[in-house]
Amino acid sequence: MLKKTKKSIRRLGAVVMALAMAMSVMAINAFAANNPETVTITKTLTKSADAPVPNTTFTFAIAAGDEGVYEQDGQTDISITPGEAMNNVTTGEGVESPDGTTVTYTATITLPAYTAAGIYSYKVSEVAGDYNGIVYDNTVYNMNVFVNNSNEVYAVTVNNKGLGTAEGKASLNFTNSYATKAVTVKKVITGNQADTTEEFGITITINGTPGKSYTVVNGATTTTITADTNGVASTTIDLGNNETYTVSGLSANDTYTVNEAQPGEYTVSYEGDYQDAHANNNTVTVTNTKNATTPTGVIMNIAPYVLMVALAGGIAFFFLRRKHAE
Repeated sequence: MLKKTKKSIRRLGAVVMALAMAMSVMAINAFAANNPETVTITKTLTKSADAPVPNTTFTFAIAAGDEGVYEQDGQTDISITPGEAMNNVTTGEGVESPDGTTVTYTATITLPAYTAAGIYSYKVSEVAGDYNGIVYDNTVYNMNVFVNNSNEVYAVTVNNKGLGTAEGKASLNFTNSYATKAVTVKKVITGNQADTTEEFGITITINGTPGKSYTVVNGATTTTITADTNGVASTTIDLGNNETYTVSGLSANDTYTVNEAQPGEYTVSYEGDYQDAHANNNTVTVTNTKNATTPTGVIMNIAPYVLMVALAGGIAFFFLRRKHAE
């Protein structure tokens, strides 16, 4: 009986050990589910639906973290060592959402080859750029990399949470906003000599950031114009009476000027901010006027002759009537 009991205890101990090892492996695999050799940074840019995707990328720094202690319940605490700073990483092109209100970018951190077991800490942050209209994210994430005695990375944490997108996990997510405005150009043709079927070319010139793009909507046609190396973008569009076109994607530092070349016998006038102005979802109306005044001078010139003829006719009528009476 005693032998059977000892044998059962040994079997139970083996089962418990096997379960413990399995749970340990499962825990490590769950902790390191996102391929611990690389870590993905996600950038989300919010913008107006009518604004073009900005012609830029985003860069992130991976600096050495802080010294510290990784506390474990019931086990010996482990020191956290600052890792060596890594090279900056940069996103590729973004993917615009179907509704045009967000653009998603990604960048990949490739972890280095480690030569000793330990926990290595890093600080991940965005390098602020200077793209006109973009507000950059100043969040700083604490990233810890866990390396075993085989020099293999088996886990990564972000702000002391396991790397991932599930509940209770954390990721390297940064959010930027892109604030832009639009300006609409409208044509009006008026006057008693005006031809309202004519079209006139109206130019808008934008002074902004080199390489920056703007969206131009003219009826059912949408095009993009891009600033040159001097930061200047322009387009000329022919408009008829009461027709419009809209340019969007102008940010706070961009200025625009609306101009129409002298249209022959028409007088040109502008309504709204049209010269070195800042867009504010406003409208600039360009009016062409052509009038002809009533030719009153001609009547004044012939009036004396008309009076003379009328007077002569009256005198002749008087004498003829008198003669007839006699």
